[in-house]
Amino acid sequence: MKLRNLFFLLLFVKMSFFAKDNIIYVHSGCMGNMFGNRGDNQYKRKHFHDLKIALQKLGYQIKQVSSFDNLSNVAAIVSLDVPLNQLRNLQKYPMEKRILFLWEPPTVKAYNYEKKYHKYFSKVYTLLDEFVDNKKYFKFYDPQSSFDYVKDSVAFEDKKLCVMLTRKMNRNHYLSLTSERYKIINFFNTLKSDEFDLYGKGWSKKDCSNYKGFAPSRPQCCKHYKFVFCYENARDLKGYITSHKIIFPMIARSVPIRWSEANVEGHIPKNCFISREDFENYEDLYQYIKNMLQVKVLIIFES
Repeated sequence: MKLRNLFFLLLFVKMSFFAKDNIIYVHSGCMGNMFGNRGDNQYKRKHFHDLKIALQKLGYQIKQVSSFDNLSNVAAIVSLDVPLNQLRNLQKYPMEKRILFLWEPPTVKAYNYEKKYHKYFSKVYTLLDEFVDNKKYFKFYDPQSSFDYVKDSVAFEDKKLCVMLTRKMNRNHYLSLTSERYKIINFFNTLKSDEFDLYGKGWSKKDCSNYKGFAPSRPQCCKHYKFVFCYENARDLKGYITSHKIIFPMIARSVPIRWSEANVEGHIPKNCFISREDFENYEDLYQYIKNMLQVKVLIIFES
C-alpha cells in the first residue's frame, strides 16, 4: 500500500500565488498537539513534525488553532474533521483556502459524512473510496513519513502469541468493531490464558487480567508478539485503512489479524495478514494461530 504524506498532496499545489499569505492554520479536532517534538509520541507526530519543518523551508508557517476567528495572512485553513462550532467563522475566508480532511470514520464522527457541512470547503479529502470524484472529493492515505521505529528485533520463538493495542471505547454505530474487540478480550479471559496481552488507554485489570497499560510506541510493543489484533474503528468501508493499525505490526515482523474492510485486497495483498472473517469463531482462529508453523509465518513476512 502506498502511503503519502497527507498534506504534501494539498499544500504544495496552487499555493505559490499567495505571495503575502504564508500562514497555514490547522484545526486538529481531537488530535491534540500535532506538531510537537519528533520524540513526543513519536509514531503519531513524526510525520506532522517533518511536514512543519519542510514547509518552513518553503517560507510557510503552520499554526494550530482551536478557533478560526481573526486569522491573518491566511495561505490555507486545514481542518481535520468537520469543525462544527467554527463553520460561521470559516465563512470569513475565501472558499479556495478552506480544506477539509475527513479523518475519523462515521462510527466515531458521523457528522463528518453529512454533505451539508462539506459545502463550507473547496476540497474534501477522505479515506473512503465511495466519495472520491477527483473534483471536490479526493483520496488521501493515512500518513507515515517513515517506518524506522523498530529496533532490536525479537526472534520468532521468543515472541508471545498475540496482543491487541486499542483505546477503550463504547460505540453503538452499526459499523463499529468495538464489540468484536470485547469478544477478543472475553475469549482470552474465559480461556484464562497468558498468551494474550492488552494495551491501551481506558482499560483496567477488571477488563482483562493481562492488561499491560499504555504502550508509548506501538511498533516497539508489537515486536514482542507473533500476532497482532488490529481491527479498524469501522468495518465494510471501502478504502478505510489506517497505517498505524496494520503496517506497524508488519514492520515489527508480527502478523496482523484484521477484520477486513470491503476492498482491502486492492490496497494490501491478502497473504500479508490473517482475516478474522475466514474463521467461524475465535476458538477456530485461536487454534489456527497457536498451531501455525514458523515456516508459514516466515512466508507471510516475505509477502
